[in-house]
Amino acid sequence: MRVRLLALLALCGVVTPALRSQSTPVPVEPESRIWFDGTATLHGFTCTAGEFAAEVQPAAAHQDSTSRRPVQRRGTLTIPVRRLECGDGKMEKSMRKALRADENPDIRFELVEYDLARQSDDSATVRADGTLELAGETRSVSLVVGAKRRADGAVRLTGSRALYMTDFGITPPTGLLGLIKAGNRIVVRFDVVVPAERLATASR
Repeated sequence: MRVRLLALLALCGVVTPALRSQSTPVPVEPESRIWFDGTATLHGFTCTAGEFAAEVQPAAAHQDSTSRRPVQRRGTLTIPVRRLECGDGKMEKSMRKALRADENPDIRFELVEYDLARQSDDSATVRADGTLELAGETRSVSLVVGAKRRADGAVRLTGSRALYMTDFGITPPTGLLGLIKAGNRIVVRFDVVVPAERLATASR
């Protein structure tokens, strides 16, 4: 079982031919987290994805011979905007408004291609390129993902990416009649674990 395969599978973009050509959920361990940190006038804030789903999808419509290493089955990661938990009801309401949740209920990342930057027996570093859809706007995004195989066989993926709200046409949320304003820059972080059983199934 090669770490490169494990890392990309856990990222929801690469699967082996053993999987059927249909949307297939990728389960993760309960401790998996996706969240983002930001700043505001008085203090920083953190919003966590109370729910997210990853799946791989059919490849037929996604072949791209120009890619340096195209993903054979594209995968998506979906986060419902209304399940963002910021620890404060007013902040969550402001965030949903800023992200235009009524018209754009989901945040979606789709993996397009990847490069393996470094690999050892039980770890790898991968650059993953894809598209991020946020508040109705879609932008190209690159991520550096660290993958580490645990003693129990599961693979842990970690990484972070700074984003600017205004790049997606988002006005940073405000509160208290404009006295409190969120900063434009946020840092998205992830710590996701794919269980060994799922990896064993995919590697057959």
